[in-house]
Amino acid sequence: MLVKSWMHKPVITVDNDDSLIDTIDVLQKHKISRAPVMSEGKLVGMVTMNDLKRAIDCQTASLVDPQTIHFVSKIKIKHILVTKKTITVPFDFTVSEAAEILIQNKISGVPVVDHDGKIIGIITETDIFKLLTSLTCSKDRGIDFSIMVEDKTGAIKGIEETIRKHGGRIISILSSYHKVLKGYRMVYLRMYDLDRNMLDAIKKELNEKTTLFYMIDYNKKIREIYKTIL
Repeated sequence: MLVKSWMHKPVITVDNDDSLIDTIDVLQKHKISRAPVMSEGKLVGMVTMNDLKRAIDCQTASLVDPQTIHFVSKIKIKHILVTKKTITVPFDFTVSEAAEILIQNKISGVPVVDHDGKIIGIITETDIFKLLTSLTCSKDRGIDFSIMVEDKTGAIKGIEETIRKHGGRIISILSSYHKVLKGYRMVYLRMYDLDRNMLDAIKKELNEKTTLFYMIDYNKKIREIYKTIL
């Protein structure tokens, strides 16, 4: 899952010499919350709607109209932009790598560049959330199981056999080592076509082969939590 497949484009940019008021208008017009800042064709930073609002509030706190309107109209992005190393993500990075960059730098979005350093897109937290919902097929209602299995080859085979035996079809499998005992891993399954009349038998059989943490039946609106991960 590469960044280039999940970034949004075309990129809306603003110029270092644009006023804060004009920049706010651009963000509102395009319904975006951030934009790369350019100067003479080069990327020099990112500005967000929160940055702009904070700057205006700070600069005008002690002013009253009509001075306020005139003063704010003169403030430009370059007056508030903190000069730092501009953070970007190559288009051929994975979305997971992009997410790590966002987390490490405590930012919510980052420009995407090609091999020549040209901006070709932007990827944000929202884009990553969209990927997550796509991976878990959350729009398609089925049944979710969360189970803990031994971290060894073939650990999921018995689970798959149980699901198939009852007519189920696994459409999504995710696994994680986060907050799990050493030698184990968490597996998250979403499936369709299970015989719901046999659901108790299925849960019992799965629990004999693994440790069952929860079951969610989206169609029937049933949510059963058996164990929690601390």
